[in-house]
Amino acid sequence: MRTFERSAIANHFEEDGEYISLTYTQEDGQRVTGEYKRVGWRSPPTRLLEEAREAFKLGPCYVAGQQGRPSS
Repeated sequence: MRTFERSAIANHFEEDGEYISLTYTQEDGQRVTGEYKRVGWRSPPTRLLEEAREAFKLGPCYVAGQQGRPSS
C-alpha cells in the first residue's frame, strides 16, 4: 500500500476559525476544495473552558417544562 501526502493548503479562514476553506490533490491528480464550519473542539480554548466552568458554578437560572413537577 502506497501512502500519499496530501499537503492541504488553507485558502481562506476567518480570524475566529469558524469557517475555513482547504485545497489538496488526491492520488489520482484531482484537485479537491473543501469548505468547513467548526461545530466543536477536540479540546476547547482555555479561556472558553474557564468561562464555561464559571457559568456552571452558578447553576441553572431558568427551567422550562414539566420535568421534576408532579403531573396533574
